[in-house]
Amino acid sequence: MTEKYELDMDTLGDIYEWVDTFSITRPKKNIARDFSDCVNMAEVAKHLFPKLVDVHNYPPANAVPRKITNWNTFNVKVLKKLGMNFLTSDDIQNISSCVPGSIEWCLNEFKQASEAYFAKKQSSQPSPQQKKISKPDPKATKEEHHEEEELDDQSSEADFDSPSPVQKEPTPPPAPKEETKKQPKQPQKRPLVQTEERSINSSQSVAILQKKHDEELAEKDAAIEQLKDAIDTLSQKVSKMEQMLRLKESRIQTLTMKLQQSGSY
Repeated sequence: MTEKYELDMDTLGDIYEWVDTFSITRPKKNIARDFSDCVNMAEVAKHLFPKLVDVHNYPPANAVPRKITNWNTFNVKVLKKLGMNFLTSDDIQNISSCVPGSIEWCLNEFKQASEAYFAKKQSSQPSPQQKKISKPDPKATKEEHHEEEELDDQSSEADFDSPSPVQKEPTPPPAPKEETKKQPKQPQKRPLVQTEERSINSSQSVAILQKKHDEELAEKDAAIEQLKDAIDTLSQKVSKMEQMLRLKESRIQTLTMKLQQSGSY
């Protein structure tokens, strides 16, 4: 264990109790191994920041490169967006490789950073007294509205009673038919609002389809990685079983030879 990851017993106890307050799919047996692929870490962050974390981006993994990929995704999409830039490439390598003390240090840093984040967010919100002061008085607004209506009624009555001093001008004679025929008709300009709305809707639909396509590709990649991990584990088991069979066959051959030699005597 490096000096960076050394924590006292009280801090470790607080971290383990803090982790137990969250419901995670994988039970905490060996915390270094269980948190090495970032799946449990993503679930803990999902409880604290549900709109920011998507658990589907962190598929379970057995190989170290795939674990590093999950941690890099978590570092970029969660920690850096929250301003928690405490993970380096060496830290990610150590956590993915199950270096003792590395995941406890990471959880402690994330716990302290999240608590500071929520404390700062709560201090920036207005107090209940300020909210009461900012609320308008409904009685005052009703009185102001009533006064405005009375002023509007008075102005409308004054306009209705006062005679208009301006006399109507005589209407001009109609233009001759020949001149009206010669005047070209001006084309009506079609409003651009509908075309702009259509372009906005089409761009939004394209963005939604692109997002769905990217999510499907990410899910397929995750499934492929899981299948690769399963194939690796199965191939290792097959090779071990073949080795055991060869050992048993050689043992059988030696025993048969011994039996034949003892029978010849």
